[in-house]
Amino acid sequence: MIKRFVVLNKNEQKPMGVFNTIEEANDFLLDVVKNSIGYIISDFTIEMANDYIIIDDINNYETADSYLKNDMDRMDIMLASSYSESLIKLLTIAKAWNKIDGFDPGIVEMAGLERFYPTFEYDRKTDKYLLTGVDYSSCYSSSFFGFNLCFSSPGIAAKFGEKFIEYWNIYLHYL
Repeated sequence: MIKRFVVLNKNEQKPMGVFNTIEEANDFLLDVVKNSIGYIISDFTIEMANDYIIIDDINNYETADSYLKNDMDRMDIMLASSYSESLIKLLTIAKAWNKIDGFDPGIVEMAGLERFYPTFEYDRKTDKYLLTGVDYSSCYSSSFFGFNLCFSSPGIAAKFGEKFIEYWNIYLHYL
C-alpha cells in the first residue's frame, strides 16, 4: 500500500496536490497560502490517503490499461485506433493521466479553453523524433486523436512526451 498525503481545499473538496511525504504537503500548503490572495491556512486540510493514484504511478501501458479496466472509454480507444499499437498505448496512458488529473480534453475543446500537447521534430542523424517542447491549442481540432493526446498543463504534456518517447517514435513514423 502506498501512503500519500493529499492537500484538499475544504470548500471544494478537490485535491490541490498529492505528495509522498507530510513535509512535501506542508511546504506546498504554505506556498499556496503565502502566494495566494484570499486563502488562509484553515481553508485547507491535509489527509492521508492509501493507494491514492497520481500521474507518476502510471508509467507504462499495462498500468494505464489496468487503471482503466472498468472505464467505458477504454473500449472506445481500442475500437477507434486499431491501426497502430503504439497509438493505442499513447491514448490509453493519456486517458489514465487525464482521468487522474480530472481533465477532459473533449470538454475543454467545447469550452474553448487551452490544452497542451508535446511537440516533436525528426532528427535525420538518429532517425528518431525528439521532444522539442510543448504547444497549446484552444481551438477546435478536426483530428479524432489529437485532442485525446492533450493535457491540462505544459508540465504534464512535456512529461508525457519525454516519458513515452519510444511510443511516440513508433507512432510518428507511421504518419
